[in-house]
Amino acid sequence: MKRLASFGFVFIGFFLLLLVFGWHWLRAEEKTPSRAETHGLIPLVKVPAGKFLMGSPPDEPARENDETLHEVVITRPFYIGATEVTRKQWLKVKWYSTTWLDHSGLTRCDGIDCPADMVRWQEAIEFCNRLSILEGRTRCYSGKGDHVQWKRDCTGYRLPTEAEWEYAARAGTTTPFYTGATMTRTQANCSEMTDLFGSSPEPRRNVMSIRGFPPNQWGLYDMSGNLEEWVWDRYGDYATGPVVDPAEPASPYENGRYRVLRGGYWATAFSGCRSAARSRALGDPQHNEWGLKPRIAGAGFRVVRNAE
Repeated sequence: MKRLASFGFVFIGFFLLLLVFGWHWLRAEEKTPSRAETHGLIPLVKVPAGKFLMGSPPDEPARENDETLHEVVITRPFYIGATEVTRKQWLKVKWYSTTWLDHSGLTRCDGIDCPADMVRWQEAIEFCNRLSILEGRTRCYSGKGDHVQWKRDCTGYRLPTEAEWEYAARAGTTTPFYTGATMTRTQANCSEMTDLFGSSPEPRRNVMSIRGFPPNQWGLYDMSGNLEEWVWDRYGDYATGPVVDPAEPASPYENGRYRVLRGGYWATAFSGCRSAARSRALGDPQHNEWGLKPRIAGAGFRVVRNAE
C-alpha cells in the first residue's frame, strides 16, 4: 500500500508539474525550427517568427560602423534553404553555368554539390523566379536591374531580407558567431590569413562542398564562410530604433545601387564572418570595356519563401 500510495503521489506531482510548466515547454518547442524538409528541389528549414537584436554591440571585436545595434521583429515565419544553392540546383533551374573556373590561380571546388559561385544579384533574382514557376508558385519579382520590385504576398522563392538572414544565422545567439565568442577553421570555411598571399597552416583558399562543416543551432549550413550570400536589401545605414520586417535601409548608399552580401566567404578573415558583418557590391554591374558584366568571386546565395 505504501508503494502504491507513493506512486500515486509521484504521479499526481508529475501531473501538476505538467499543468504548470507544460505549456511553456510546448511554446519553447514551437519556437524551435524543424529540420530540413524537402518539398521541391531545395531542402528548406522553417524559421519561426520572432524578435532579435540585429547588428553588434559597440564593444564587439572587429565591429564596423555600419553594424548599429537595433531591435528587429520578424512577424511571419519563413522557409530558408538549409544550404547555399548548389551547382546541381542551379543547372536544373537556370540551364547555364556561371564562371566556376580558376580565379587568379586559386583552387576551386569541383563537383555538383559545390555551391553556385560567382553569381550576380540579378541572376539570383532570376533563379528565384524560375524556381517558383517550376514548382507552380507565384513569382516574387518583376522588373530588372535597379528597378526590381518584390511582391511580398508571393508564394514563390525569393532572397532573404538582410534581417531574415541575420535572424536565421544567429539562430537565437547574441554572440559574435553562432558558435560563440570565437570560430575556428573546423567550424567554418573562413580564412585565418591576413591576406590571400600571406602564410597560414594548410590554407584552403577555395570554396568547399555544402555540409562540409557543422550547421548552426537551427540546422543551417555555411551561414559563416564558404560563400558570401546575396540578400534582397540595398546597402545603407540601419535604423537607430526598433523596426518591424525591415527590407530597405534607413539611408541607401549610392542611390541604392549596391546590394548587401552576408556571411563572408572562404577568403574572408573570421572577423568578416561574424553574424553581424556586412559587405556590399553592385546589384546590376555595368558592362566593362570588353562588353562583359563583372562577376564577384565568392558570391552565392540561398533561397527563402514565405511559410503558409
